[in-house]
Amino acid sequence: MANKYAPQAAFNWPGAPDNWCDADDGVQDVAPPGAGDVAIFTVNSGAATMDNNVNIGGLTMTGFTGSVSMNNDIDCDGVITNLSGTFTGGGDILVAGHVTVGANLIMTGMTGRLNFDGGGAYQLTAGVRIFGLILNAGSTVTLQADSLVDNFQVVTGTFADGGNDFDIAGSIICAGTITTTGDWTMSGTGSLINAGPSNALAGLNIAAGVVGTLIGTFYCRKLAGSGTYQGANLFYVRFPPDNFWSFAGTASSNTTINLSGSRSSGAGITLNNALFNLQGYDGNVLTMDGDLNTGTGVIRIYGSSGDRTVTLDMVTFDIKGGESEVVLGTPAASAGRWGKIDFGSGYHQIASLRYGNAANNAGNGIDFGTADVECSGNLNATGIAAADIANTNGTIRLGTITALDMSVGGTIQGYGSVDGTGNSDVEFAPAVGSLAMCGVGV
Repeated sequence: MANKYAPQAAFNWPGAPDNWCDADDGVQDVAPPGAGDVAIFTVNSGAATMDNNVNIGGLTMTGFTGSVSMNNDIDCDGVITNLSGTFTGGGDILVAGHVTVGANLIMTGMTGRLNFDGGGAYQLTAGVRIFGLILNAGSTVTLQADSLVDNFQVVTGTFADGGNDFDIAGSIICAGTITTTGDWTMSGTGSLINAGPSNALAGLNIAAGVVGTLIGTFYCRKLAGSGTYQGANLFYVRFPPDNFWSFAGTASSNTTINLSGSRSSGAGITLNNALFNLQGYDGNVLTMDGDLNTGTGVIRIYGSSGDRTVTLDMVTFDIKGGESEVVLGTPAASAGRWGKIDFGSGYHQIASLRYGNAANNAGNGIDFGTADVECSGNLNATGIAAADIANTNGTIRLGTITALDMSVGGTIQGYGSVDGTGNSDVEFAPAVGSLAMCGVGV
C-alpha cells in the first residue's frame, strides 16, 4: 500500500499514467492510486474530474477545498477520512470502512450515493450534508454525530443513529434493520417505508412544504412537523410515549396508533378524510389533548389482540366534522378485541356509532359523560351490555338510537332523536328544540 497525493493543478482521475505525486509537492511522478493505495487530497490539491471508475484502498481529504466532478464511481476498500471539497455529478462512492466528513464538504450538486457495501461494522461522522446514503451487502453503520443526507436507504444491513439526530432531504426507505433513539427530520419530498414494527423511528419530523408518500407501511413512535404524508398505505404510530403527536400538517393516509400503555396525545389530531385506528393492550387509554377530526374517515377503536380493551377518552375536547363513523371493537369475528369511548364533556359531531362485528360486541363500552353527541345517522349499541354504558348528564341529538340500554348507567336524553327500538331508559324529546320533561323508559 502506498500514499499517493493528488496533483496541484487541475487533473483527470485516473487520467494519464504517472499523473499523481508521491509527496504533496505537485511533482507528478507516480501512477494514480489503485487497489490498496490511499488517495490523499490536501489544501494544495487541484480540481479533479473523473474520467473512469477508480478502485482505491483509502481516501484522505484533510484541508481540501477544491472540486471533484464525479461522472464515475470511487470504490474505496478502506477508511474515508475528512471527506471534503465540492462534489458534483452522479457517481457513487462505495466504501468498506469508517467515514468521517469534513466541515467544508459541499454536495448540493451531487446526485450519487455514499454506499456502504463492505459487509462490516462501520462508523459515519457527518456534521454537514452529504449526498444519498445507502447500506448494502449486510453492512452495519452507526452515526457518530448529528448528520444530514439527501436520501436514505437500507437495502440489507443495519443502521443505528447512535442517539444522534438525522436530517434526510428526501426519501427514507428501510428494507434492512434500523435502531433509532434520535429524532429524524424529513426535510425534502420523497418516499417513506420501513421494514416492520421493530424498525419504528423514535421520532419523525416532516418539515413544512415537504411531502412524504407512503410506498408501504411506515412505523414511528412520535410525529411532529407541518408537512404532508400521503398515499394508500398505512402510517403506523407504534408504542408511542406521552405527548407523541405535535403534527400540524396534512395527514392524508390511514393512521394507526397502537398503545403499549395509557398515553396522552400531546395535541389534537386531524386527518384528511382518512381512517383513525386506535389499538392497544388491556386497559390502555388514549387521553386526547385536543380535538379529533378525521373528516369522512372512520374512527375505529379495538384491542390489539384477544381479551384486550382500549379506550379513547375525549376529556373536554370535541370530535369535529360530523362525517366520521365511530366503530367499537374489531371488524373481525375474533372475540375479545374491544373498544370503548368516553365522550367526556365535549360537543361531538359524528355520522354514526356502531359495533365492529355483531359476534364480538359484548365487551365494547360507551361513557356519555356530560357530553353533547350530535349523531346524524344511527347510534347502534346492539350487544353492548348495560354495565358498559355510562352517563352523567349527556345528550344525544339527531339521528336514530338503537338498542341503547341505560338501565344501569342512568337515563340519557334523546334530543330530537328517533327511537330505533330496543332502547332502555332513553328519554326522547317530543320535538327538536325541546327537552323531555320527565323520564319514561323506552
